[in-house]
Amino acid sequence: MPKNLIIITGPTASGKSTVAKLLCKKYKKCVRLDIDRVKHFIETGFRYDNSAEGKKQWNLCTENILVLTKNYLKNDYTVIIEGVLGNTENWQKIFKILKPKYKYLLLVDKKELFARNDKRDLKLKMLKKDIEYHYKMFLQDFYLKNFEIIENNNLHETVEYIYGRE
Repeated sequence: MPKNLIIITGPTASGKSTVAKLLCKKYKKCVRLDIDRVKHFIETGFRYDNSAEGKKQWNLCTENILVLTKNYLKNDYTVIIEGVLGNTENWQKIFKILKPKYKYLLLVDKKELFARNDKRDLKLKMLKKDIEYHYKMFLQDFYLKNFEIIENNNLHETVEYIYGRE
């Protein structure tokens, strides 16, 4: 796939959406594919669990991301996929099919995650235990080996770094 595909993931409140939005402003034609938005195409409620229905919904979300990304790339858009996928198998499918060159894992100190979460709108806030879970999830080997880690302590430096890599 072309080099105009960027993937950004990381724990809650690590700055994924903010970095992606700022990056989009640097391109003439850019699409921000927010995984949360794609998940919530399912108006009746997305299943985050490991049940058969939950896995089916995560797979459907992944398929939709693939279709949307291919269509935008085919039409010369830079695509920034940002968010969290439910399991490593779905990331592997995206990697295999789209072959992205730029994959970033945004990390910040856990205390900073809690502080950023506290500043969020009520509907976006997560419980402390969920932030802890997310943080630990992204320290697994899969993420550490398959994504370039960026300490996202300064949003503008992070954006300039990613933009300068292309």
